[in-house]
Amino acid sequence: MSNQQLEEKCLENIKRVVWCKTAEESQNHYKVWSEQYDTELAIIGGSGSQAATNMFSKHVKDKINSVVLDLGGGTGTSSLFIRNQLQFQGELDILDANIEMLYKASQKKNWMFGILFDTLLENLGNSPFVTNPMTSLFLLGLLFQTTFRRQPFKE
Repeated sequence: MSNQQLEEKCLENIKRVVWCKTAEESQNHYKVWSEQYDTELAIIGGSGSQAATNMFSKHVKDKINSVVLDLGGGTGTSSLFIRNQLQFQGELDILDANIEMLYKASQKKNWMFGILFDTLLENLGNSPFVTNPMTSLFLLGLLFQTTFRRQPFKE
């Protein structure tokens, strides 16, 4: 398969998970995609994890006591970069709306993360963010389909 064909296949998988009629349909596509996600991520732009690591090292100086959330962390690729390349020893949690992606993350060598599944999409009122403040939050290429619409805050 040529590089162009691989890129086109990757983009088709992205379209499948984003442009769905229902959240269930999106979850089903994510389940299939989780098997090839890391490989495809490297094909279409694997430098994102390195960019996140560089940004993280620039802004997070305390590598022991910081509490960090990787929002939309998928298979944990960016979190692993931060944990391994920067020798980050603080608390590092991954939040993702797909359990298959998080399962893949949990199977990786040197896994040292907390898993938060679907918290934002299911029940924001019981969110861990309410009582457990984060030092840092990073978001890299988050993809999800939702029926929520932006609403202006009411005073």
